[in-house]
Amino acid sequence: MDKPNLDKPMTVSEFLRQNAEFRRQSSKALHDRASMLEGARAEGKLEIAQKMLNRGMSKAEILDLTGLSEKDLAHLNTHANKAE
Repeated sequence: MDKPNLDKPMTVSEFLRQNAEFRRQSSKALHDRASMLEGARAEGKLEIAQKMLNRGMSKAEILDLTGLSEKDLAHLNTHANKAE
């Protein structure tokens, strides 16, 4: 079966006419795309937090502005120290 075309929105009736395998593949493709985007967002937050640390911002400010957890920031700080 061909890869589903997710660029064109479907009407409800078009979607319901598709076979179960196509719907499963479409759902999986959308889930994969959402997962990829979420991973990219998280990586972007870590990069920004690293720049903030490098500029001497306080951990409290970084946590507040990025929404990262203390664990994420501590992990980032640990890896930065190992790279030096």
